[in-house]
Amino acid sequence: MKKLLTVLLILSFTYPHSATAYDGGYTGTIALLHFNSDIAGRGVCVRMNPDLPQNYGWACLSTSNPLYKEITSLLYVAYITGKSCTLYVNFAAPSSSLLNEIRIGQCQ
Repeated sequence: MKKLLTVLLILSFTYPHSATAYDGGYTGTIALLHFNSDIAGRGVCVRMNPDLPQNYGWACLSTSNPLYKEITSLLYVAYITGKSCTLYVNFAAPSSSLLNEIRIGQCQ
């Protein structure tokens, strides 16, 4: 186990990052779910506790995400049960209709 953690730590520092890489995995509980049908292409949005970094606040799931139904269900169940989740988010400008796009979600 110690060797695995060492390898993962080394990879985290050596893996090349690009402008299209996820801005990070953020762990917390889902504090609030929000749905808004007025914005095309945007599904569930969440706020987390603790907040996402740099006052981004909301993170939203695009309806074009291939795992849209699965991630929506995952977030809903995590909200109801208070489970901790890690979200991988592409942060966008505040003017973007998708706000900060959730690309990957996992809850435990």
